[in-house]
Amino acid sequence: MYSAILEAISSNIRRGKVLLHCGSGISRAPVMAAAYLHIVGYKHFDAALEEAIAKGYAEADPTADVDGFDAAYKLSILISLLEGRHFRRDWSSALRVLWFQ
Repeated sequence: MYSAILEAISSNIRRGKVLLHCGSGISRAPVMAAAYLHIVGYKHFDAALEEAIAKGYAEADPTADVDGFDAAYKLSILISLLEGRHFRRDWSSALRVLWFQ
């Protein structure tokens, strides 16, 4: 999923500005923008994310999105609803975005 988003940014940025948006207007979109800036060599991921936080585009503490806990939590809710029972999450297996380090 992340690579598809980054490819979409790369192919569309040549036409001008690209709007990244997530459901609530903050969180994953700034993380993806920071990832793109890091991958293309414009800015280190942490610096890009700090700038997004300072400008109010990202949550003050985007840890849940960067470490994948937000996605893991939402997925566990969907699994619980589909299976009709409580799905116990294993937070140790949540996604960790290691390719920025």
